[in-house]
Amino acid sequence: MKVEVWSDVACPWCYIGKVRFERAVAEFGKPVDVTYRSYQLDPSLPAHDPRGEVDYLVERKGMSRDQVLAMIAHVTDAAAGEGLTFDFDRLVVANSFTAHRLLHHAKGARPASRAASGRIVLRSYNEPGRSRASNPFSPSARPRTSGES
Repeated sequence: MKVEVWSDVACPWCYIGKVRFERAVAEFGKPVDVTYRSYQLDPSLPAHDPRGEVDYLVERKGMSRDQVLAMIAHVTDAAAGEGLTFDFDRLVVANSFTAHRLLHHAKGARPASRAASGRIVLRSYNEPGRSRASNPFSPSARPRTSGES
């Protein structure tokens, strides 16, 4: 079986979906050839946007603050159900182009290394946030390893 997955590393639902998909592939028990493709939800974002995620989504989606907070609570609960910890209060709003470039460079690596790179980039953006002064997609940003906080 061959599967192509289009996703943005800045998309929390893409991260949740990746975790669910990987579990389903493992349970499937047959070889699955997976190709990950890059997609940017908002290519117009600057390298670093000073707004917090709530303010960004209120403006971008045209929703009220209460609607955005309810949406964030829903995605945070869904993530928790998959063993992920999202922290939208500390999330850095940023353009994901550099992260996608990193993942494309990793395509030449062993499959396990490619998968690990993808998880590290997704985790560095979506799980417990980084300093607002830091862009998780900057070439100078070093993703945290599992033993770091």
